[in-house]
Amino acid sequence: MKRAFLLALACVVPAACGSDESFEPVVAEAPDASPTAPPPAPAPDASSVTPKRTVTTKNPFGNVAASDNLLWDGDFEWSTAFAQQAGWVNAGIVVSYSAFSQVRPDPACKSGLKCGYLTQNQRVAAIGVAPAGGKKVEASIWVKVPGTACSEVGAALIACDYQTDPDVELADADGVPDASGWCQLTVVAEPRQRATCLLVESHFDEGEALIDDAVLRAAPEGAVSSAGAAAPSERFEQARSRIRQALRPAPRVPSQAERAFESWQRRAR
Repeated sequence: MKRAFLLALACVVPAACGSDESFEPVVAEAPDASPTAPPPAPAPDASSVTPKRTVTTKNPFGNVAASDNLLWDGDFEWSTAFAQQAGWVNAGIVVSYSAFSQVRPDPACKSGLKCGYLTQNQRVAAIGVAPAGGKKVEASIWVKVPGTACSEVGAALIACDYQTDPDVELADADGVPDASGWCQLTVVAEPRQRATCLLVESHFDEGEALIDDAVLRAAPEGAVSSAGAAAPSERFEQARSRIRQALRPAPRVPSQAERAFESWQRRAR
């Protein structure tokens, strides 16, 4: 019985292996390797975007590019209430000399981290010297006026002590502030013989003006003078009188900050 079963099985298996059926593998189509990308989103309208903050970069030492500046402190970076000498002095109608104290840190300053500000009927002078060698003088200062005309702040080169050199006024080329509200008052003047100061004065009725980045230096070779001597003015003589007090050797009047500090020290003891 067992042998008969094995013979029957041997006959069945070759029949199954020898079938006429065939096998054809189905190859799946590969996905498209480069599908069509969606169109880019339209860029937002810049006028409709409100910035959350504005980041600026400034040198804490001010305009270091003007390394030949002949003013003591053209951009107020070295001004301090405790300094024994002051680069800027009040030059208005005052009883006695005083250093210019209207200096503050302000992100709107043109150069550096600090600048000065003027209110109504104020005059301030930056103390400097004249270029050596009989060279012409190039002077400039940036002012941010409260209104729409650069003439709201005036500036002039004047002799610091006595009028041996002519007084020369500075002016903005366009007469109107730039997009950020600043004007650059400039002049190229004839050679000067004595110490030269830059007088700045307010002409507006309300608001305040920022002043910054004042430069006084020798003009480049071949520079053409851009202004003649200004008409004699009593305000220039008043300014010179105040500047003479600042340059005269004498005990310096303590500033308001010094007096407040000394008062605090007495209370602390």
